[in-house]
Amino acid sequence: MTSSHLTYARRLVAPLMAALLLLAVVPPAPTQAAEGPTLVLHLESADGTPLTGSGTVTLYRWYRSSQVFTTFGTDVDVELDGDTSVDLPYRPSWSGRFYAVLHSDDGLEDVLAGGVTQAPSGPHDAGTFRTSSSDPTVVPITVSPAPALVRISGRAVDRDGDPVAGLPVAFYETSSTWHDGVTTTGARGRWSFTVRPDRDLALSVGTPTSGDDYDPVQQVNALYTPTLLTVHSPTRGALGLGAETVQPYSVHYLRGRVVLPDGTPARQMSEVDLTPWFGHAWGMYTAVGALTDEDGRFAVRLPAGVSYQVTVGNRHEGDFIYGGLSAPVLLEGDVDLGDVPAVSLEAGTRSLSGRVVGPDGPAAGVTVTAAQWYVGGFHLGNGYIDTTTVTDEDGRYSFSDLPDGWWSVHAMVDGRAVSGAWLGGARPRSVDSPGSLSLVGQDAVAPDLQVRAATSTALAASAPRRSRVSLTATVTVTALSDPSWPDGQVRFLDRGRPVGTAALDPDGVATLSVTELAAGRHRFQARYLGTSTSSRSHSARVTVTVP
Repeated sequence: MTSSHLTYARRLVAPLMAALLLLAVVPPAPTQAAEGPTLVLHLESADGTPLTGSGTVTLYRWYRSSQVFTTFGTDVDVELDGDTSVDLPYRPSWSGRFYAVLHSDDGLEDVLAGGVTQAPSGPHDAGTFRTSSSDPTVVPITVSPAPALVRISGRAVDRDGDPVAGLPVAFYETSSTWHDGVTTTGARGRWSFTVRPDRDLALSVGTPTSGDDYDPVQQVNALYTPTLLTVHSPTRGALGLGAETVQPYSVHYLRGRVVLPDGTPARQMSEVDLTPWFGHAWGMYTAVGALTDEDGRFAVRLPAGVSYQVTVGNRHEGDFIYGGLSAPVLLEGDVDLGDVPAVSLEAGTRSLSGRVVGPDGPAAGVTVTAAQWYVGGFHLGNGYIDTTTVTDEDGRYSFSDLPDGWWSVHAMVDGRAVSGAWLGGARPRSVDSPGSLSLVGQDAVAPDLQVRAATSTALAASAPRRSRVSLTATVTVTALSDPSWPDGQVRFLDRGRPVGTAALDPDGVATLSVTELAAGRHRFQARYLGTSTSSRSHSARVTVTVP
């Protein structure tokens, strides 16, 4: 393997690209959190039994501009040693709305905070919370013990049967790729992992090299071809895989031809990217860029025993090319991919139009933003073209002068993200997902985009009477009428902890009597949970002091 064949990319490249992308769409000066902890992660045993284990709680912050949850290393380490509950104070770098996930390393089950079973997709979905500039927000995380970890072990030997020491070995769970690990073989070629029981695993004895010639592990790694294995961990105990013979380093050709829909080749096309793949991109390992010739063909010598993701994306005769293969390709010998499909995204103008519909018909005055697919996702606003408009009295909107590509549409009622909606029900995850519209060589008319009525919630609290307080929440529609209004439920909280739920009456009012309150200051809030036709909303906090 020589530098003339390969271009090396470090693990920091992917996070850096993601950060640069977000800087283009996230406001440059987010509100800083107050001094002192603004969150308390309250971990509690599901059945009251003591818990022992470790893991990491990852916080995902909502970015209104890009309409996504993203994490920037906001992790909190968890260590439980016979505890039934524990409070972990934490101050995120930024204030805002979050959701949290406990990723277990040992002894605990993975779980979302707030008792939800599905990761939130919007800022006011169940399981989300907001940091407070005054009192810490309590985030409940119900924790259950996980089945005991099991051990998987093996041994790496060369073709002569001699042990191979210092060779990296990696694994990941195929159903949840963040459960992964890397180790190195010992003096006798032995390696082992402790993993979760009854899981499908992918193992790689030897890995794609990082190109670091000064790293002793990589010096050994560069001598051998990675061996990929598929394993199912036992329900208990241990699994020994025995000796695995690793083959000397070898290379093979990966060939292909990039073609456009009309069959013409993509000539002199650079950045046919060939990325080593092991559950996800091997970020710190070898990445390769190839060039096509006049016939659109490319041929690259690559290390064998590795799967490669093939993507195409570059300028071609003034236009943009996008394409590639949907699944990674395992290189065990010379491979000819044949035609690799790509499309030419012309610089010409396209139009996109549609209609926004509310609970009682066409929705006027709704802000609509077109989102373009690039860098692996749909992003709101591309910085060089106006992609925001407002619906007319018939609920209609239109965009013109859009470049070729794949687009989706997001609507926001009353300027509030909580009352926003994506075409197709959620932000599309790929160009083939519901809500994705192709403007490749054509204009498009979008299906009706359904939005919910915007609401507001006000809270009033009675003067405390002994240890009892009466709470009254009033929910009203602020934009778009709802013919079935009022409806739904209101959840009442004290310092972020739920104290009860009440249904709205025909006048949009919900009441709750809270008893047995401890003496001291209480901060109540009401959260309207919304319905299929009305969006969520929450009140300001009301402080009550119980003598």
